[in-house]
Amino acid sequence: MTPLPPLPLSSAPPTSGNSATPAATSGGTTTSSSGSRRKKKASKIRGDATNSSNNKNSSSRRKITTILHVLLGASLVLVLLHTVSLLIQGHALLEEQTNAFATAHKEDFMNLQKGVEGGFSTGYRGGSDTQQQQQEQEPVRKFTTMSDAKSTTSTNTNTIANALQNLRILVAIASYDFKQIPHLEETLDGYHQICAAGAAQVHVVVHTTVVYPVVWLDLWQTRFRCPRFTLTLSVENKSLRLHLVDLHRHLFYEELNNYDLFIYTEDDIRVTPTTVATYWYETQQLKQILGQEGNDQNTNNNDYTMYNVGIVRYEYNFPSVVIDDKTRHATENVTRVYWEHSRAVAQGEAIVPGAASQVESLSQQQQQQRRYIHMKNHHQGMFLATRPHLERWKALPNCQFDIPTERPSYPGKPHQPLFGTQRVWMSSVQLMEPKYCNVQQVIPMDHFGALTVHHIPNKNYRRIKGGMSKLNHGNGTELAELEQGSPMLITALQLHIAMRQAWPVTPQIPYKGNIRMLDHVTEDRTPVLEERLRAFQQYLARGGVLSDQDMQRTDLIEWEERSAQLQKLEDQRRRQAYAKRRKERQQQQ
Repeated sequence: MTPLPPLPLSSAPPTSGNSATPAATSGGTTTSSSGSRRKKKASKIRGDATNSSNNKNSSSRRKITTILHVLLGASLVLVLLHTVSLLIQGHALLEEQTNAFATAHKEDFMNLQKGVEGGFSTGYRGGSDTQQQQQEQEPVRKFTTMSDAKSTTSTNTNTIANALQNLRILVAIASYDFKQIPHLEETLDGYHQICAAGAAQVHVVVHTTVVYPVVWLDLWQTRFRCPRFTLTLSVENKSLRLHLVDLHRHLFYEELNNYDLFIYTEDDIRVTPTTVATYWYETQQLKQILGQEGNDQNTNNNDYTMYNVGIVRYEYNFPSVVIDDKTRHATENVTRVYWEHSRAVAQGEAIVPGAASQVESLSQQQQQQRRYIHMKNHHQGMFLATRPHLERWKALPNCQFDIPTERPSYPGKPHQPLFGTQRVWMSSVQLMEPKYCNVQQVIPMDHFGALTVHHIPNKNYRRIKGGMSKLNHGNGTELAELEQGSPMLITALQLHIAMRQAWPVTPQIPYKGNIRMLDHVTEDRTPVLEERLRAFQQYLARGGVLSDQDMQRTDLIEWEERSAQLQKLEDQRRRQAYAKRRKERQQQQ
């Protein structure tokens, strides 16, 4: 069967209606197609607009990102330029300071190049040839002396806080054998602390007649780590005996131009950085008050080198009892005592002026600038001196300080010393005796405590006679009477009160002292606590001036507290005795 051919797409299907129907149908189809085209066109327009908007936003973001990158890069460039500028300025400043330092210390550098050592010169008689060759190969650093430092440093060294800066110190210690080794170690520790406190150089020479084992020296190496500290053990002949103390004179004058401060001391005196800094500061004060060395060598009142800041030794008056856990309360009233200056009190004199008095050779105007006292007993066991002092004392006719001399003796009695042993004579008595060097000891009152040094053995105070004071102390089980030195010993507190009474201080209102006391007690407030806190507040209100009542209340342990402690100990003793008897009865049953 033959299929029918398909109808043409453009032909309309056959209809049976009128002639208007095809026309109407054709018109409706045309209108629908036109609306569809308009919608497509509007949709296209909206899409183009959206795409255009998106393109514009993307372009804006790219522009903003580019601008931020440019700004960040510019900031980094500016930071790098500023850093480079700072580095250039710092390098220029460092180079300028280095050139200035090199110019100021040109002589020092030349000395170093020539092999001059900062410690001992090659002329010092101690040491072997091998040691000297090693020193020549490795020259010791040469430190700036105070005379050189004046033009190179802007730091104010004329204060106690800065007194040790740029200061080169030579110390001589006489230590015959090992009998004083515990005290010698404490003495060396003190001078090492001076180095650690800021001194430019501390060179300690110990004159001895014994050789120390190497292991001891290695032990000391671990203690003395300050790079500017040097210890030399100079082993001498035993035949020197008492004249071992003479060797420091040769040493000081051989090294006179290499150091600023010279210290001679026995091997049992603890010297602290405070002592050395105060000596140097007070020496500068004397120099300002009295002026430079006088043109007339016979006029000593205006020559500061004829005055020397003095030292006062003290000991602690420990009781004659072994201190352990049961007797440690025995040290409650232990204090510093100036045993060397107590003879005046033992002879019935007042502390002032018997032991200490005002320096008469200074004018009233000079005393107003600085109040000075001196001790009647000239023995110090040590002395400190600057280079100008040693130069001046060498030139004095009856002194000749650079030459060791034999201690004077009574006429016709060569074995009976007039002023003490050779050790006493060489340490300070020759220096201050009017018949010989006649150098005036001066001690400023407001720095008196800073110029006191500890005589470590704590034994000489027992030489003062006049009876031992009996102090009742409990040892936990029974009451014991402990001997604690003669009541004629001058304590630090007694001398302080005597000076305050003789030379009252000027009130400083408001209070400018550097000591405070805080009250944090919230329970068990005793009458003694209340009274002492009230007394301290009144002391502050008076501008740091003691009242008569303050000077009378000197005991650390008041009588009320002492009575309560003794009663407590007595009750404890009774309870222990009762418990012991009860235990014995139980054992018998």
